[in-house]
Amino acid sequence: MKIDILTIFPSMFEGFLSNSIIKRAIDKKVVEVNVIDIRPFSNDKNKRVDDYPIGGGAGMIMMCQPVLDCLKSIKKENSKVILMSPRGKTFNQTLAHDLVDNNEHLIFICGHYEGLDERINEHVDMFISLGDYILTGGELASMVISDALIRLIDGAINNESTSDESFENGLLEYPQYTFPRNYLDKEVPLILFTGNHEAIRKYRLKESLRITKENRLDLLENRNFTKEELKLLKEIEENNDNPKWLNNALEKAKKRGLEAIGLLDLAYNKIGGILPAELGNLTNLEYIKLEDNRIGGSIPSTFGNLKKLHTIFMSGNKLSGSLPDEICQMSNLECLHLNSNTLEGEIP
Repeated sequence: MKIDILTIFPSMFEGFLSNSIIKRAIDKKVVEVNVIDIRPFSNDKNKRVDDYPIGGGAGMIMMCQPVLDCLKSIKKENSKVILMSPRGKTFNQTLAHDLVDNNEHLIFICGHYEGLDERINEHVDMFISLGDYILTGGELASMVISDALIRLIDGAINNESTSDESFENGLLEYPQYTFPRNYLDKEVPLILFTGNHEAIRKYRLKESLRITKENRLDLLENRNFTKEELKLLKEIEENNDNPKWLNNALEKAKKRGLEAIGLLDLAYNKIGGILPAELGNLTNLEYIKLEDNRIGGSIPSTFGNLKKLHTIFMSGNKLSGSLPDEICQMSNLECLHLNSNTLEGEIP
């Protein structure tokens, strides 16, 4: 996809385009983003782009000539021209998907000052509004919309990262947690450590419904609920925080003992010795946190058995040798932190 943004303040976009997901998407050529300065297209000797409103009134109006000449220089047959305007449809996730799925080239015109000459609107295909409030110009709005669109383009980020986000399934997103497990006496819910993916999915769906009901009831008004969702809503209404399915999942994990462990967190201690090969038997492990200890030796080849493992923190130890080839079998691995060790050899 190609996105062109027409503005009289191109410097506003420098930080937006040079950081985080947007920068990576551009570097990977997933999307092309061009910020085009309208001012050089002005025929005025002083490069003015605005003038006083005819008939009187406050503020200044952006003129047709520089805006339309700038637009003409880049518009193609497959271009869709969008103007940030309160006349437009309020932007939402559904509209974001539609713009990404059905367009190859988007052109955003950023108004400024009091507005644009009305005759410019004849060259616009769509008006979009962020909401019922006033911004100084269309630049911030175009950044917000571009960000939302680029996230949805194939290759910009992992599809799994967007599928559960708020509004993607008509609900607000479920709560997310990271480490430490206990912070200021607030514990991460135990169900998330069980390795029971079906129970975790159900728990997260229930929390999504709860949060949506408490904060955005309007999102539920026209929703076609599944049987499962109706049961979970009934639990919420009855304040049933320990339903049978949840207790069964916790009890099952408890009976399975070590085999059920999803998290191994022994970070920031003085553990020495080597990593036991038997760790490869804990096939429900998803997180290993052993950073800042005194663990030596090599990484066991049995780590290749840990198919669910997606995060390994073992920085700041005394690990040596080379990485085992079996580590390539860990198809879910997303984060591998092994800095500040003495590993050597080639990366498999």
